[in-house]
Amino acid sequence: MNVTRVVRALAIAVLLAVVLGSVPAFASEPEVGDEVNLDGTIEKLVLYPDGTAKILIDGHKVLINLDTEIRGRLAVGAMAEVRAIVQGDGSLLALKIVVEDEVELEGTIEKLVLYPDGTGKIVIDGRKILINLDTEIRGRLAIGAMAEVKAIVHGDGLLLALKIVVED
Repeated sequence: MNVTRVVRALAIAVLLAVVLGSVPAFASEPEVGDEVNLDGTIEKLVLYPDGTAKILIDGHKVLINLDTEIRGRLAVGAMAEVRAIVQGDGSLLALKIVVEDEVELEGTIEKLVLYPDGTGKIVIDGRKILINLDTEIRGRLAIGAMAEVKAIVHGDGLLLALKIVVED
């Protein structure tokens, strides 16, 4: 068996795994037991009855145990900073998670629903954002308009707009 072919095949397999997201891509590839930092959006959240959980952050599987320190509320769509230890299967065991309860986004209003009571919802870049009577709105909401939104993330992943600024 040709050793060069085996090494080349292994290098290609690792590169594909990194590109496809099954192995965390860090500045330098961490080894099992290394402590790493990861920032990103919580894409998936699974809570287990024993108090543990699993989240997906920008394609990286992050495990949460009873010793994980969590600041803020875990929610799909929320931004999180994670300090974790690399596990043998490539997942990360979270030591500490800091969740940002407020998010800011900017984009085109794709959908707009306003109700007579002053509440409603808009969709920007596929994300549903609720509007209530406390939402500060500057400018005129319209489909196709560019808007900057400051919102809080609810536990179910929905966003509630605190402030919407529509560009003229």
